[in-house]
Amino acid sequence: MIHSLIFKMKILLGISVVMAFSTAWLLYELYNSHIIATNNQNQLVNLQREVSSLQGQLWLFLEYQDNKSYNNLVNQQAKFSLGIEESNIPKPQIKKIKLLNTQLEELIEQDKKFQIVVKNSIRDSNSLMQRRALLNARYNMLIQNIHEHLATQQKRELLQTEKRTENTIIDITRVLALFFFAITAISYRLLRKFRTGSTAISEGIMKIKDRDFSHRIECANIDLEFSSLGEAFNTMSEELEQNVVTKSVLENEVNKQTLELKRQKVALEYLSDHDSLTGVMNRRSFEVSLKAMISRAQRTGRIIGVLFIDLDKFKSINDNHGHRIGDQVLVKVAERLRENTRCTDLVSRYGGDEFVIGLDLLDDKESVLDKKTQLVSAITRTVSIESTDYQVGASIGISYFPDDGDSYEQLINSADKAMYVAKNKKLDSVLLKSYQVNNKVV
Repeated sequence: MIHSLIFKMKILLGISVVMAFSTAWLLYELYNSHIIATNNQNQLVNLQREVSSLQGQLWLFLEYQDNKSYNNLVNQQAKFSLGIEESNIPKPQIKKIKLLNTQLEELIEQDKKFQIVVKNSIRDSNSLMQRRALLNARYNMLIQNIHEHLATQQKRELLQTEKRTENTIIDITRVLALFFFAITAISYRLLRKFRTGSTAISEGIMKIKDRDFSHRIECANIDLEFSSLGEAFNTMSEELEQNVVTKSVLENEVNKQTLELKRQKVALEYLSDHDSLTGVMNRRSFEVSLKAMISRAQRTGRIIGVLFIDLDKFKSINDNHGHRIGDQVLVKVAERLRENTRCTDLVSRYGGDEFVIGLDLLDDKESVLDKKTQLVSAITRTVSIESTDYQVGASIGISYFPDDGDSYEQLINSADKAMYVAKNKKLDSVLLKSYQVNNKVV
């Protein structure tokens, strides 16, 4: 709880409230002190006026010495006594004034009695004058003492008021200073904690912005509110990091599968156009390419030669040594056919042990016959497989564009028939014998 920003704010609020109430209470005390001092001053001023009035009545009484002046004096003295009793001035402070007032009251009574005695008896005038002078002196002394004590009390009341005001102001200053330092210390700590927490959260957000999901906020050194945000941020970062890892794995897997599909697509495209065993063109691809070759020849007026090749003695190799050896013989023959033809010529495996070659852009038929001799020589060379020599022969039929046909089907059929004529006659292609097939020389 102590590590909570809200808790610190509540403490700060509590201190501020206490400071406000303490200051208000001290100001209230100062105000009350001022009111009391003002009332006491007013009462002292009223008593001063009453004493002055009493002094005036006393002078009239001493001057006329009649009943009216005496009654006025007694009434004024009673009024002064009532003012003393009703005043809120502390009793110890006006005790001396009350004593002097009592003495004045007794002196007036004595003076009245003395006046009666004087009227009823005859005395020496000197003695009366002395007695009168003595009474007057005592009257003046009492009145003067009352004035002095009231003035002294008024001065003392002013000094006490100033002292109370000074003390109250000092107390207010101390309270304000104490609360100022307390509030400043708590506010400073609160600011540091808030800055630490907000900086940690801000750094975390910037890391997320930079896609650094491995960043974690240290929640132990920040307040509860920021700690809750930090824990939520760390949980979110972990989830994002896992999602990014998962996404990366998925992307890698997708890329891998895409590459594999592309590779398979290339392989399938290759297999769709090439023989899977020998790597030369298959029948479908050869058909497409030969048709394109015919179109070029029609535009240019050049000759095309189609050689249909059937391997001799291959079946005995396949039967006696197995298909594995037979396949390797076919691969060797296909390699020799590619090596002995131009890059613009077409080499295909038509099926089984049959190959078809398309010779493009020829100027005469003699070059086809030369190529036939070259191919037969290459095919009939010994093939060495696993330290064993094998040999095959070749029966070759030839057709020409445009003499033997102007379409793919016509050229293939003509070459195929010529090949079978050569094969049935048991002719060695190397001898380059010519035979008629459908009135055509083969």
